Order: sequence, then structure tokens, then C-alpha cells
Amino acid sequence: MFKKWIPNILTWVNLSFGVIAILEIINQNYIASAVLIIIAAFIDRYDGRIARLLNVSSEFGKELDSLADLVSFGVAPALLIFNKFNFLDLGNIKVVGSCFLLLYIILYRLSGYADFSLYFPRMPILQSILEKSIGIIISARRGFSVLHHYQHT
Repeated sequence: MFKKWIPNILTWVNLSFGVIAILEIINQNYIASAVLIIIAAFIDRYDGRIARLLNVSSEFGKELDSLADLVSFGVAPALLIFNKFNFLDLGNIKVVGSCFLLLYIILYRLSGYADFSLYFPRMPILQSILEKSIGIIISARRGFSVLHHYQHT
């Protein structure tokens, strides 16, 4: 009985890390948010594998996984990029529009595979999110700002 809940518990943890990442973005703690997104990606990688290994699945689990992916790999990374690089200060509607376009593309890509008929569909999105999260951590450690380049040209 308990084994059928193990994948759902991992998915809840993934969703929780996504929500906490959003809260950290609001508190302007971008490194912690990026780390939480990376941890959520690792958890997301294994919850489906554990479900298949234990031979358990449910409609609730599939829907919960889609919600967790939407929050952890759609909303949180888009907000992180938008806030970390302070796109509101650019005053350029094209940059703000590109952030919303990024969010839309991620949401569309994640929602397109809710039927789970393919095995490996979301890895390019997850890889992109991992690369951006790691890049934000590295740039924060080195004191680099993307806006610095644009403000002085």
C-alpha cells in the first residue's frame, strides 16, 4: 500500500521545491532559487523511474507530475530569469515580451506531453533550465550582470 505513494511523494517534493524557488525569487535570493530548481530537476528525473520500477501508476500521479513540471520548470525558471536580470529596468518591451514568450514556449512544450506516450520528451527543456540555473549561480558568484553590458553600450 505504501509503495504506491512513493512516486507521488517525490512529485510533491518536486512541486514544493518549485514553489519555494518562486518564494526565494520574491525574496531576491536567486542562488537559492536556482539550486532549488536544480534539485527539483533531479527529483523529477527519478520519480517516473521509481514509479515504473515499483510498477505503480495513477491518473492522480500523472496530473500531479504535470503540475509539478509546470511550476518547477515553467513558472519558476521564467520568473528567475526575468527577475535576476531585472528586465523591467531595461524599459524595452521586446525584452519583456521575450520573457513571456519563453514562459509560453515552456508551458506549451510541457503541456504537449501530458499523455506520457513518449519516454524522453522533456529532457531538452530540463537541460535548458539546468544550464540557465547553473549559469545564474556562476554569474552571481563572479559578480557578472547581463544588464551591465547593455547599460554601458
